[in-house]
Amino acid sequence: MGKRWTACLVASAACLVASVALRAGEPQQPTASSPLVAPSPHRATLDRYCVTCHNARVKAGGLVLDTLDVASEPATWEKVVRKLRGRMMPPAGMPRPDEATYDALARDLESALDAEAARHPNPGRTDTFRRLSRVEYQNAIRDILDLDVDV
Repeated sequence: MGKRWTACLVASAACLVASVALRAGEPQQPTASSPLVAPSPHRATLDRYCVTCHNARVKAGGLVLDTLDVASEPATWEKVVRKLRGRMMPPAGMPRPDEATYDALARDLESALDAEAARHPNPGRTDTFRRLSRVEYQNAIRDILDLDVDV
């Protein structure tokens, strides 16, 4: 019963510290259930031009960028970079960044994607060795050594 009381006391203290931090205006620490978005120098640009439509409420195109991280969905961010490079987003009629901002944002996303790919390389197919059948072996000997062998 003493261990339960201690665990309850520790949990209560953690809740009290969190509520005091929120009241004091300190930034809240992310929890295990909240998604982490990598900080970026161009996050404000994404928030201004992209997240207004691609958020959890609107979900334009079925895409939610406000909680999406480069590490979790690199294929989605590759599509975002293609749309930015082609000047397809934001759509016509919406506020659009200038050319320098477009290029800087695309470069930032590309460098983040490249860094993530370098951290977690995908070597593709790794089973490079396999056994040859008799016919394949005979053909390989014939092609390499110009020698007819009955295997």
